[in-house]
Amino acid sequence: VYAFNMYLASLVQKVDSPHDTRLETARKWLEPGMAQEVFCVESDIATFNTVLSAAARVGNKNLVDRIWKDLLLQQHPLQPKLQPDIWTYNSRRQVTALPDRLALFDDELWLPNNTYNIRPDRYTIDLVILSLVRAGRVGDVEQLLDTFIATQSEKVVTHAFSAFMITLV
Repeated sequence: VYAFNMYLASLVQKVDSPHDTRLETARKWLEPGMAQEVFCVESDIATFNTVLSAAARVGNKNLVDRIWKDLLLQQHPLQPKLQPDIWTYNSRRQVTALPDRLALFDDELWLPNNTYNIRPDRYTIDLVILSLVRAGRVGDVEQLLDTFIATQSEKVVTHAFSAFMITLV
């Protein structure tokens, strides 16, 4: 599956338009059984995230939503349902309108509702920090930043805070 994911990543790496046909080709390989039939592998969460992030990068919200639904429906007799991870959620947030990002954050990731034990990373924080501030949820921002500082290296924190400042300004 690693080789398949690398192939898929190289296919979508140069996508620069929401209507690029390579995105649809890659999405078709996410359908149940297609990767097995064509490449003799089962798609994993990295497979889905590769196509999701490419679609999000070019702003193809319809494709991101379709892949998200496909991911949630993905079943295989020998493999449990694939679990979304932080990259999955960040791709969805990237194509979600700024006012709606907070609802995604609250519904899918915020600690009390976190069913997959997923923690926000620097990209998550950068994608939601402005929405949190605008909503007056400064305490939530402080909690996110405190947790982030406690779990990351000084170098990562320094680079991330530069990005956060740019986002807020």
